[in-house]
Amino acid sequence: MEDKIILDGICRKDQDALKELFEKYGKYVVAVISKVSYGILNEQDIEEITSDVFTNVWKKGPELCLSHGKLKNLIGVISRNRTLNAIRDKNRKLSDHLDEEIIFYPSAEDRFMEKEAASALWEIINNLDAVEKEIFLRRYFYLEKVRDIAREKQMNEKTVSSKLARVRQRLQTDIETRGIREWNVK
Repeated sequence: MEDKIILDGICRKDQDALKELFEKYGKYVVAVISKVSYGILNEQDIEEITSDVFTNVWKKGPELCLSHGKLKNLIGVISRNRTLNAIRDKNRKLSDHLDEEIIFYPSAEDRFMEKEAASALWEIINNLDAVEKEIFLRRYFYLEKVRDIAREKQMNEKTVSSKLARVRQRLQTDIETRGIREWNVK
């Protein structure tokens, strides 16, 4: 079933569409969670995050927009973010004290600017050539090591590093050209 049809079904709260979504992307979500968590999370954590991802898509179905990409990309982003949040939560629980003074609550303007910056960044990333895009996403989205990317792509590590540096520079220039404040590509 096509992503658009699945998303339309989810917007109508058709449980068959949710089932289709899970069948189509369930293994992908688990793979993203496993890769991003580097073994920090146990099987139960992974199952909970997977469930959270699909629950999130179900609840926010009408709000989701595929104008900048595919449903798979959106689900990947949600999976990655939920995983990083779970790791942060786990680290917080291990910590004895939380310093309340350093907690930052972003304003509506900050959230809007972050959303605009992220949208612009995805637009720029989607316009990269296929190899650059894959290397960039694998390094910064899936948090893979340069040596692992180089080995799998049968490239020299220095070649991968230099491609990443050129892409970061291009992203920084494009972001500055668009006038996005306080965005730093490292």
